[in-house]
Amino acid sequence: MLNKMNEVMHYIENHLIDNLDLDKKVPQITGESLSQFKKIFLFISNITLLEYIRKRRLTLAAYDLRERRMKVIDVAIKYRYSSPDSFTKAFYNFHQVTPSMVYEQNIQIKSFAPIFFQATMSGGSSMDYRIEEKGPFQIVGLKQRVPFITEGDHKEILAMRESFDSSLLKKLEKLSDVKPYGGYNAVYDISENAIETVPYCNVILGTLTTKMDTLGLDYLHFSKTTWAIFTSKENNQHYLQETWKKIYTEWLPFSEYSLIEDTPNIFFTENGEIDNPKIKKEIWVPVRKTQIS
Repeated sequence: MLNKMNEVMHYIENHLIDNLDLDKKVPQITGESLSQFKKIFLFISNITLLEYIRKRRLTLAAYDLRERRMKVIDVAIKYRYSSPDSFTKAFYNFHQVTPSMVYEQNIQIKSFAPIFFQATMSGGSSMDYRIEEKGPFQIVGLKQRVPFITEGDHKEILAMRESFDSSLLKKLEKLSDVKPYGGYNAVYDISENAIETVPYCNVILGTLTTKMDTLGLDYLHFSKTTWAIFTSKENNQHYLQETWKKIYTEWLPFSEYSLIEDTPNIFFTENGEIDNPKIKKEIWVPVRKTQIS
């Protein structure tokens, strides 16, 4: 999988001045849809694919202005911007200086290096996981569209947790009928556009149930699925991000499984204080068997 992802990265790097045909090229190279590839890329690299392409183009654009002495309008056209104004705005947001300043002065600019992926087992790191078939079930609780943030505290999600009043908690307790009992959340429908630098996603917080009557709460349905379930020792964002990276770069390339597209990952927390290191936490990744042992 990582080799195929690197093929995509080489394609992007070699066609940054072209109209990238990722809808066609990504499935052709990887066998995955573009949306699935974007999801994996985001979890591994901590940046959206669109933002990565934008930063690579703006890095090369600054080089063309300074070293090749190209005019601003020519650089804007070269890197697929619709107008010098839109190019100048994007350039300033990244470099914190205008294109004309780079062209006219010896001024400091930023550089964003190409990303390529490497599978590694260095350090003999181990991952505790199990394979289970679960479902069908639903996550029931509260749903909200929020910025997709992979570093630091997520204020919107913290506010969602704090909004759980006694009435909501009683409903969740009544609905909860899937082991292990506790809190569940899922992030799905991650999207980005050419204007916003931060992607948005739906997040649902609650519990698991097999009951059809969700008592008026938001819900997300899951069909019967095979899950690779990883134990997470901590709940801080940095540790979780590193766990995601290890799943995609260390476990998945050497496993007999592939990811199931369009089925969200699930994060489970045992009942109790979420920041308590003794509380059981799990990451559920939907998979299918790809090889016969």
